[in-house]
Amino acid sequence: MHNYGIPTEVVRLVLALGIIVSILIYERFRLTGGAAVVAGYLGIFMNRPLYIITTIVISLATYFVVQRFIARRMFLYGRRRLVVMVLVGMGFEFITGVVAWWFSPTVGWLIGLYGVGFVLPGLIAQDMERQGAGRTIFTVLVTSLITFLLMENVLAIKNNLPIFWNSIAFEDKTILYSYHTRLLVPAVVLSVLISAALFEWRGIRSGGFLTAAYAALFVLKPLHLIFIGLIGILVYFTVTHFLMRYTPIFGRTKFAMMVLTGLVFTWGLEVLTARLTGNAFIPFAGFSVISPMIAALIANDGERQGLAKTLAGVAVTTFIVFIAIKGVDLLVLA
Repeated sequence: MHNYGIPTEVVRLVLALGIIVSILIYERFRLTGGAAVVAGYLGIFMNRPLYIITTIVISLATYFVVQRFIARRMFLYGRRRLVVMVLVGMGFEFITGVVAWWFSPTVGWLIGLYGVGFVLPGLIAQDMERQGAGRTIFTVLVTSLITFLLMENVLAIKNNLPIFWNSIAFEDKTILYSYHTRLLVPAVVLSVLISAALFEWRGIRSGGFLTAAYAALFVLKPLHLIFIGLIGILVYFTVTHFLMRYTPIFGRTKFAMMVLTGLVFTWGLEVLTARLTGNAFIPFAGFSVISPMIAALIANDGERQGLAKTLAGVAVTTFIVFIAIKGVDLLVLA
């Protein structure tokens, strides 16, 4: 996990602000910056510019490699192109991450070479292919800067509020996971590959590329999976049976609304869970920043192909990732 340097609930609020900013820019100017969530994640790191520079450079390198080399040798389109861009981006992130890991103990500021997010460079690269590198980078920087300025205002307000404004339900903590978190990166790579293969062979979506990797962390603690599945179902029914019937939302705007709805339900049910368990149970502990996104991805794929089919896809990919990564965990790290 990244050290965001701010409380979990503020990270979530910044992600929500970034989504709103991105959608407003998209609706007004038809400019996109990778995905609605990019502005929020990069906005958090705007005062640590090497993270931003690394992410954009990796995105450019990904775009160049896919366009100039891979796409000329393979027939890439739609989801397949996105999968390739995500994997290439992760490959570049691995390289810069190794450099950061090697040198950051002695040159601390080089930790920014880790970049931001597993899939963000791939998402940004895809929009570079769609609307051009210059327009995409401009949009990413503008939306991220606006989000950062809004975040600074939120932090200023928060610092002047009573201390009880913070809820322990929003404070992340680590637990004993189903596999060691040192294996999260290979789990993410495997999750992308398995999700892509399932869609290619059976036409089944599985709640995004990363869901299986994170869900596999909690296979041995099923209450966490039940919680996130419940949020996904609530988001699905709220957006498809209410918002989409009364508002003209589709495409990027629809997914953005699913993420925002996921944030609301996650926050609300976390408060309820904290009250019922005396703060003993924190859903998706240690990864609660990503949990609303996973719920939104499940709901989004549920709207595309049906909720039951999506939940089945999530279950299959999660099980495969868990078996494979747990095997590595037992053989290598035990």
